[in-house]
Amino acid sequence: MNKYQFTIFTPVYNGIHTINRVWESLLSQTIKDFEWIIVNDGSTDGIERILDEYKSKAFFPVTIINQQNQGKHVAWNRAVEIAQGELFLPADCDDEFVPETLGVFLKCWFEIPDEERPYFSGINVLCKDPVKKLVIGDKFPQSLFVSNNLDLYYLHKIKGEKWGCIRTDCLRLRNNPEIPGTHIPECWIWFWLARRFKVLCINVPLRIYYHNEAGNISSKKNKETHLIRLQTNYVFLCWHLSDNIDYIIKYEGFISILKNFMILWKESFYLKICSRRVISDLRMFWPRFLAFITFLPGLAYYLVSIYKDK
Repeated sequence: MNKYQFTIFTPVYNGIHTINRVWESLLSQTIKDFEWIIVNDGSTDGIERILDEYKSKAFFPVTIINQQNQGKHVAWNRAVEIAQGELFLPADCDDEFVPETLGVFLKCWFEIPDEERPYFSGINVLCKDPVKKLVIGDKFPQSLFVSNNLDLYYLHKIKGEKWGCIRTDCLRLRNNPEIPGTHIPECWIWFWLARRFKVLCINVPLRIYYHNEAGNISSKKNKETHLIRLQTNYVFLCWHLSDNIDYIIKYEGFISILKNFMILWKESFYLKICSRRVISDLRMFWPRFLAFITFLPGLAYYLVSIYKDK
């Protein structure tokens, strides 16, 4: 049994100048049935004092978890483990959202018939920019549109920043891979859920999206973090090319598939992963066959990349 209707999750890495946006957004919500989980991901800007101050003032439960800098994806796992809300809403430390946000989510969620709700993972909404307040990216084909995130991306070609709440029990079915110090593509979870659940999409902008303001380990550029990013992308590509190859072939074509496998080989060469392991890290016959026939083009791509890096 869930204790709250919502868990708001905020990962923080040096967000001392922006965290007030989330705080003020929570204070203004018309729905008060929520908790706030903050994972401080190794901040060095003294934000702990502000977080403790927020916790002492809040009329809602606030949980603060401190961890060494490992990335948003690891912070996400920690928050999902202890979340007590039925619906999980990620809010970055530079986010702002309108006072009606939780109310809109709750209204739309309970408009899904009881017998159908177990087949939905959550609700997708739009974002708007902080200056002109215009919608960022494409709108959904219609409001109250039922789909899944694979169809939205590949079939309907919906691009641009989106936001949404997710059932916490669905998130507990799949942890992010805990490769520290990098960023796992968020479609890792969205595409996985798409194979199992539907999502309700509404053309309402609830989140005000500030691009590239939150502190992030990805802003650090050195050889070590570059290799970590390559490792992360290798893990993601092995999974994506195994599980979602049908979508890529159907909607992007064979050329796109070849490019993806060449990237996979290039990153495996950078990481010094042997070819047998690459084949074994892929699942099913067709991904392995395509990896086999793209080995030489992938090697050539790697050699060209090495030459350009000199």
